[in-house]
Amino acid sequence: MTSALRRLLFWLGYLYGALAVVVCATLGAALLLIPCSARWRQRTTTRVIAAISRAFIVTMHRAGVFQFDLRGLQALRPRRGVIFAANHPTFLDALLLFGVLPGVFCVTKASLLRHPLLIPILRAAGYLEVEQPRRLMRSCADRLRAGDNLLVFPEGTRSPQRGLHPFKPGFAHVALHAPAPVITLHVAGPPGDFLRKGTAFFRPWQPLPIRYVFRAGAEFPPREGDSTKTFLTRVEAAFHPAVAATP
Repeated sequence: MTSALRRLLFWLGYLYGALAVVVCATLGAALLLIPCSARWRQRTTTRVIAAISRAFIVTMHRAGVFQFDLRGLQALRPRRGVIFAANHPTFLDALLLFGVLPGVFCVTKASLLRHPLLIPILRAAGYLEVEQPRRLMRSCADRLRAGDNLLVFPEGTRSPQRGLHPFKPGFAHVALHAPAPVITLHVAGPPGDFLRKGTAFFRPWQPLPIRYVFRAGAEFPPREGDSTKTFLTRVEAAFHPAVAATP
């Protein structure tokens, strides 16, 4: 494939993303209007989001626009009722993980749940507001016990180019309350500031291919007598060297 065609496909990837948002918003609105159980609605919406993400991964990887190294994540597909905790270098990480991890739901900022295009799909998928801690704890525990998996970014925002921000305790609260094990995921994005926090979203001349590496890390089941602080410290302490070692 010529570099010009690869560049064109990269630009079309932005269009695919915009169309995906519109399709998901329309689907989410329709599912919210259909009389059905919340459980069926959430699982149907999650499958659609995963299918859209997988189509992007497969197409862009085969075209040579992106290189996705997903070794190790495939072994996680049978897992249910776990919390996946990942670092968050770029805007694209969550969308890619939706296509690889089984049956995940997320917590999100209230501002996203007020966005007119995102409200239908986030509500239909049952994503939860981080600003409502009591409801969040109860709802996360219920869904984990039902076999869904929770995807969290413990820093609460996108990671800096080097190192990690301090972890927030929310995921540790949920892990101890459910109880549910935490599996760490280590993400290495492309060098530079592509889709990092505070940078331009549209980067028409970004060098290609764009490489992402995903690795599954250690698993941390809650221990008897764990406090939120001790559990959080144990997970966070293991995260830093693992992220630094991700190629």
